[in-house]
Amino acid sequence: MAVEPFAGPGPRETHWAKYPLPPMLPRPVHKHNQHGHYVLPDPITGLPIGFVRATTAAKTLDDTYNLSRWSTRQQVASVLRLADAATDPANEVARKMFADLCDRIAKGNGPNVNELLDEIDGFAGGKNSAEFGDAVHEWCAALDASMVTVDQVPDLFKPWVTAYQGILARAGLIAVAQYVERTVMNDSGIERVVGTLDRLFLCVATGELYLGDLKTSKSDNVKYSWMTWPTQLVGYARARLMWGLDGATWEPMPPINQDVGLLIHLPSDAPKQAKLLALNLAPADAYMATSLGARH
Repeated sequence: MAVEPFAGPGPRETHWAKYPLPPMLPRPVHKHNQHGHYVLPDPITGLPIGFVRATTAAKTLDDTYNLSRWSTRQQVASVLRLADAATDPANEVARKMFADLCDRIAKGNGPNVNELLDEIDGFAGGKNSAEFGDAVHEWCAALDASMVTVDQVPDLFKPWVTAYQGILARAGLIAVAQYVERTVMNDSGIERVVGTLDRLFLCVATGELYLGDLKTSKSDNVKYSWMTWPTQLVGYARARLMWGLDGATWEPMPPINQDVGLLIHLPSDAPKQAKLLALNLAPADAYMATSLGARH
């Protein structure tokens, strides 16, 4: 399989809110199939194959009722804002988007409406919070990978970056640059899963490596995630292989602590509430096994 291209340099920003982003990490750019699965070489045959995402498997057992209701409310609010904007004769974008929505609904309200609703959500500002969290995530990664200095982080994101660095310092953890944003494969279950881990942290007191994950969801999101987050982390922690930085080969996963996963929650709406959560991975093995079993 040919070496995948690496992302190039140059100014970057989020799609809708235009938040500034750091340079892209020098990591292979992955291909995905129509299901959103990673397409990578099978470690045995070398042939490209689709692998389910660890995050997808982790969410299989979620109770999505409240999340679905919240999502519906957000979409309704976005459509109402669009309808209001479309009353302005000078706002051609809003008028065209609203007319397109009415047309697609009249023609059967099919799956093509979903794409347009995502566009409307972004147009109406519904993507701002998610994009802000993504930007915080990327600036922390660039800092850990030694691609930027703290002085280069935009002031807008410094409260979150400072909170993140403070957590690492107090816990005696160092992010290992070569293990920032690395793709791994877990083949221990009935279905192989692939995902991109955020960090491997070095504990300065013991010299041991710990799996690390960074979340930027809002402060009240923790109470809905006690099953999903450990399941996702165990999917990475039990991985046997790591995709090489050459973008062409699998390599052994480095030895890491198998008992605890470290999750740093940097709420996008409350940097002062940032916290380090040590998640017990033992129960999550059963969660992941049940999730994979439910998919078959």
